[in-house]
Amino acid sequence: MVNWQDRMPKWRNPPTDKQKHQYFGNKLIQDYVGLFNRKVKRQPNFAELTLHVIVGQLPAVKKMRIIFGDNELDLRISGCFFKPSGSGGGRGLNFMSMIARELEILAQIITEITDAALIGTTYEVKEYDPTKKGMVVSTKVERGALDPTEVDGEERRIIKILMMNEADILFGGMMNEYKKNAMMYYQIALNTMGTEDNKLVKKLAHGEWVEFNPDCSLMFMSYPPDSFYETIVKRGFLQRMVILYNVFTTEDRIKVAKELTKSLVMKPTGEGEYHDLIKRLAYVNEYWMGKSEVKFKIDPKAHKILNRLIDEIFLPFDGIAEYPRRKLEEFTQRWIEHTWRLAWHHMILRMDDTLKLEDVGYAKNYIIPVWKDLIGILEEGIRAPREHHSAWKIQVTEAIRLYKTISKKDKTKKSTDTIRRADFVKKLAHSDYWGVSPKTSSQRIKRMEEEGLFERSYTGTAPMIRLKKLPKWLKKKED
Repeated sequence: MVNWQDRMPKWRNPPTDKQKHQYFGNKLIQDYVGLFNRKVKRQPNFAELTLHVIVGQLPAVKKMRIIFGDNELDLRISGCFFKPSGSGGGRGLNFMSMIARELEILAQIITEITDAALIGTTYEVKEYDPTKKGMVVSTKVERGALDPTEVDGEERRIIKILMMNEADILFGGMMNEYKKNAMMYYQIALNTMGTEDNKLVKKLAHGEWVEFNPDCSLMFMSYPPDSFYETIVKRGFLQRMVILYNVFTTEDRIKVAKELTKSLVMKPTGEGEYHDLIKRLAYVNEYWMGKSEVKFKIDPKAHKILNRLIDEIFLPFDGIAEYPRRKLEEFTQRWIEHTWRLAWHHMILRMDDTLKLEDVGYAKNYIIPVWKDLIGILEEGIRAPREHHSAWKIQVTEAIRLYKTISKKDKTKKSTDTIRRADFVKKLAHSDYWGVSPKTSSQRIKRMEEEGLFERSYTGTAPMIRLKKLPKWLKKKED
């Protein structure tokens, strides 16, 4: 067996500034993402999310807090990844859990959401009592997955990253007591560790009370539920998580299948890189554990950019109608806090105690695109109740009407009746009925293209679009 430790890079303890740049910070993140994406195909942003879930559970990092005024945040990151079934996300959870296990962080998949599974239960045992010289019945407490309590005389495997790879059991079907309770417990678990808001108190079956502060992170995967916007908006614990929504097309499935087929009977690669990542993450934890007290500072330039980031969080709301805007604004503070945590993680991975422009830049470059994608998807679903009925038909009708209007006015058009897609997207976004952001407008048009109503082509590099056919229900109406 090859001793991988002999091949590992060496650095001083503590590392020099050059070595920090060479092995930690951005380089560590890039190496993790590179190895992850070789194992998990075509799942953008998933690698970084799993890394930050791990970093937030490093023992040294769990002791740290972001202080703002009289408030504080812990540095845990939790995530929920919505993706189509069979798109390979499970391999991502496996990769994350293997890295975490090597760092002595237990990442465990759970399949039950009952009170007994999450909080705990009681059971009776018969034991010999020497004082009574006979058998007696005593009640024991079996602690649940969210309970981090260590009990004297008991060896417990305490879950630090609680995973669900079939989280759709929470989101689909009828709401019941188990689901309501589970979502409440998860929401409490994601509040700042050690606070009253983070405390779970429950009376168990035989009258015993348990009281504890959950300190795990959550990493859920689910296929997108039918009522995605209702799922996100009406479940408060999801606002406390970084939410990914990845579209996995037929083309993606074909490419992934071919890439996997190409690697059949090939030897596994990346063993050295895998152990190298573990060694570097372990050292980051060791470095910070060696600090008796950490007082973080913020570079004035970085502080200025953090303030500007607030404007960028609100920017996607421009042009959105009042009702969906009000609902979407409920997410903003949580996502601002996600940005802070990611910036702090980047600083910690650099092994620096001053938040700098590069830390804020990293957080911004990850969070803002993910946030915009989520807003586009939610905006599409969040409508005033009176608008729900036949909304899609109205959107299609408006798109076709506007397309015909633009075609007639465009004197430069050829016989193909194509128009510039960018102009079409912009005008539909600002039309009286749609009143949405350009991103959401583009997503709607993409759906119409997928359903064969419109067809995309290119003039040079400029995307064009033309009406391909009328939907049956509109064709009947016109006839």
